Amino acid sequence: MDYVKLFIAILSFAIVLCSWSSNKDLFSPVKIYMLYSVFFYSGIYVNEVQWQTLFCYLLTILSVAVCLYFEPKFNVESLSSSHVLNCNKVYGFIWFLTIPGIVAKCYLIYLSGGLAEYISSLVFRVRDWAGLGPVTLLFGIVPALNLLYFNFIFMDTHRTKTKVFLYGVHFCVFLSIGLLTGSRSFIATIIFGQVLSYNYIVRPVKIKWAAIAFVGISLFAGVLGAIRDDFGSVATTGDLDFDKKLESTHTTYGIIPLEIIFSTNVEELQLGATYLTVFTNLIPRVLYPSKPNTGGVVFTEVYAGNQLQGLSNLATGSITEGVMNFGLLGGVFFGVLINLLLFIVGCIFYRLMVLNKGLKSFLAVNVILYFYLVIAVSRFSYSEFTDVVLTTLTSALFPVWLVYLWVKYRGNGIVRGKVCNN
Repeated sequence: MDYVKLFIAILSFAIVLCSWSSNKDLFSPVKIYMLYSVFFYSGIYVNEVQWQTLFCYLLTILSVAVCLYFEPKFNVESLSSSHVLNCNKVYGFIWFLTIPGIVAKCYLIYLSGGLAEYISSLVFRVRDWAGLGPVTLLFGIVPALNLLYFNFIFMDTHRTKTKVFLYGVHFCVFLSIGLLTGSRSFIATIIFGQVLSYNYIVRPVKIKWAAIAFVGISLFAGVLGAIRDDFGSVATTGDLDFDKKLESTHTTYGIIPLEIIFSTNVEELQLGATYLTVFTNLIPRVLYPSKPNTGGVVFTEVYAGNQLQGLSNLATGSITEGVMNFGLLGGVFFGVLINLLLFIVGCIFYRLMVLNKGLKSFLAVNVILYFYLVIAVSRFSYSEFTDVVLTTLTSALFPVWLVYLWVKYRGNGIVRGKVCNN
């Protein structure tokens, strides 16, 4: 087993090296895929795991290796500052979409009985926020709006100190909502997105600064998770030690579902039902009482012994969810195939973004589309299918689409030139 782990480590390094040799862009798809595949599975190198888990991880890494063929050669400097926008009419629209999110968050605090009660209940948000989908959607779009705001500020030909200050206010609003949401990814993902956007819109990010950003994001995510769990611990039972163990590190996210599914008998095959929840989840259970459960719910209740008592659900990952639906052989094949196809889709969009002049014209928007697409694709291997799809559609693509339409039909249009550094 140790030799297999060594082989996977060498293969992973070789993939990154090959990608770097042909494409110096730090945020090309293959590099991001490898970042997620290594970070969320790195516990595999220090923990004893089953051979099936190791084999599935190897298949994931090999899927990334295939993407080397689809990743184009590209000099990121040819994209930076190539197009800029006159954004005077955009900022007001972003604030217009943000205000309902602020109101929605205040409403949740009110429902909880006050700020202190709200914070202490964050660990139970899966249960307590059930049925409040429209409310959570309103503040769920704020991160994408802030990232759009960030991009437009840097591409604005008439950027002023006042505009920058107002962006700072919006960032503080986003940060406050993120902290009050208790979700590590709510804030960490956008910080990552800002670094990526800066890389394409302003100038290429150096390896040193990218590494510092990565360490900072990782530390922040760990600290926020610990604080969130500590606030909720006074109201939890001993059974939630299992949850806290899972939440204690990101490095086993991809391993845990595989270890659990390969340690139990696969029964009650879902036969694709968990994938249909992408559509059925939009229907209130009052109207559709027998609607199927998502992969995370089924996995937690059937294979993890429902140890979280409905307070949270475990993520599945593409392979684990495939096994739950189609059995061991069919499930592993289906999960790996989905990973591979989505990895390739991310590479194709990247190629269009950096090589197609038409897509460059809306760079501020397309960089964000690329960011959310490549992040979603990277998450599929260790996250629940429905959660990734719906979160990406509602919290990311929906607000980006609204702003895109505003820029296209109501904004001041697109102009060529250099980024204004005033």
